[in-house]
Amino acid sequence: MLREKESRLFAGKVKENRNALKADFTKEEKGYTLVTVLLLFLAISFILMSMLELSVTSHSSVAAQENLLRARQNAENGTLEATAKLRNEINNLNLHLSNANIDVIKSQLNGIYQKISANTPEYEYKIDNTTREELGYDIANGLYSEKVEIVTVGKSGGSRQTYRKTLVLTTMADVFKYELVTPGNLDLNGAAYLEGDVYVGGDLTTHNQASFKYTFFIFDRTAWVDTAYPAINGNLTLDGQLKVKDANGTNPRTVEKTKENLNKFFSIAPNLKPASLTLPDNNLVNQAFRNPKITRIPSTSHTADDYDYEEDKTFTSSTKFDNLFGFLYNKFTIHHGVTIRVHGDLVVDGSLEMESNSKLIVDGDIYIKGPAVLRGTIQVGQGRHLYIKGDETSLLGMIFDLIKDIFGDIFGDKSFVTVIDNLTFNGSMYVNGNLAVNKHLNANSAIYAKGDIDINDLNNEGGGTLILLSGRNIGMYNNNQYADTPKEINAYLYSTNQLTIYGVGSNIKINGGVFAASIELNTTKGITQESDFSVDGKDAMRVGPLYFDPRQLTLPPTKSRLSIYYKKEMILNPPSGIPTVNKVTITEVDGRYE
Repeated sequence: MLREKESRLFAGKVKENRNALKADFTKEEKGYTLVTVLLLFLAISFILMSMLELSVTSHSSVAAQENLLRARQNAENGTLEATAKLRNEINNLNLHLSNANIDVIKSQLNGIYQKISANTPEYEYKIDNTTREELGYDIANGLYSEKVEIVTVGKSGGSRQTYRKTLVLTTMADVFKYELVTPGNLDLNGAAYLEGDVYVGGDLTTHNQASFKYTFFIFDRTAWVDTAYPAINGNLTLDGQLKVKDANGTNPRTVEKTKENLNKFFSIAPNLKPASLTLPDNNLVNQAFRNPKITRIPSTSHTADDYDYEEDKTFTSSTKFDNLFGFLYNKFTIHHGVTIRVHGDLVVDGSLEMESNSKLIVDGDIYIKGPAVLRGTIQVGQGRHLYIKGDETSLLGMIFDLIKDIFGDIFGDKSFVTVIDNLTFNGSMYVNGNLAVNKHLNANSAIYAKGDIDINDLNNEGGGTLILLSGRNIGMYNNNQYADTPKEINAYLYSTNQLTIYGVGSNIKINGGVFAASIELNTTKGITQESDFSVDGKDAMRVGPLYFDPRQLTLPPTKSRLSIYYKKEMILNPPSGIPTVNKVTITEVDGRYE
């Protein structure tokens, strides 16, 4: 019995302890649950707060981005309004600008700039007077050029966006703002590469062959080389027809100006874009020579007593080299390494010959009555010029000229009155006859010739842009012949008649542009040599006396041996003597956000 009683007591104790343990566990479980719930609540609260903050931040970011984009749009809208307002003011100015002098133009522009301003809730704009820059100023030639900036601040919410548009206002003729311009026809024979805007008033003929001329015994021959179609990397305004030639330049036929045909007959197809272009009203060369300031004979106070200089010499006043006793021959000669200085004007009543490394430094104008051979360095005063009349001044020469006048062209018309051969020149030059430009010509200026201009092996590395203007034809050939790397030339060529450039044996890159009544370009790609060669395991093609790269169809268009790139820097640095018009035009150069 005792054992049974003890057993029941033990069982009761165990049960009691179990119940106590169970109660304690229940209490702990409730505590853990409460902690878990609290932690979960905190976590959910944190997530909710983060999501709320993210939503607010995202909303603010979207709003800020929208304000930024809206402010930029407002800045561009304001710039468009300011530019349109400026163009309208300039158009009104041009209506009353006939033969106005430069000082009048500057004064009028100052008044116009003050009108270009606005301040609205969306934008504000003005002309920034702190960045205005005079680029070109030539009273004698009517040139004025100025760079201005329209500064526009677009507004939206708290966002402000500043946009600057750079403009050039100039009296420079419109044609110099294009890479290639012709009111007539353009013939692209072969793989010429043109980068810039092209304007053709007549027909454009494209061909996948290039021509070149050579002499066989005593006979002149024309040969055609298979190559690629030309490339125009830019806009094309074509008022006439698009034509394509058959083999050897025969049978030019008209094709539609469709995108498909442009892609077919150009290695890089241009974008057809209508444009209005103000072409020169008059022959710019003849117009220049009609200026009495150009052709006048300067007055002189001193007559030189020598014509042949082997040592340096300085003249303290305007000087004339007289031809009083030059019945048979009279030539003013500056020998190698000699420097002649004239403090005033210089008149040469005869011919001029400068040897290599010679220098002629004149404060005023230079007038040369006879022909000239120019080498070394010629420097004239700011805004001054060199005029070469080109008359034969010796007795024998006058007799020969008289015979030529009587018998017409029997003696030919290629008797160049002026030869430029390795010359550095500043100022403007006017040649009353034919001109031959050979080798190096370093000049940021305009050179006018009433007759033909022949350009051979030209090199212009001075950093400026040389402008050559012919009253007749320009021929450019034998430049950097048979070289594999193109020679870069900073030049703009202007012809009132025919302009012909060869890139077959020649290899040149023109940074500038061309204008002519009609234009013909002939060019191949890759290597051209006088002897046989092979490349990439393929033998060269032989045509006439020359050998050509066999990869004509696979080489990129930029491997053309004649490429023309429009040089926008010419707008910002107009050469002295560049042709002008009696109006102010606007060119948009650049636009950027600050």
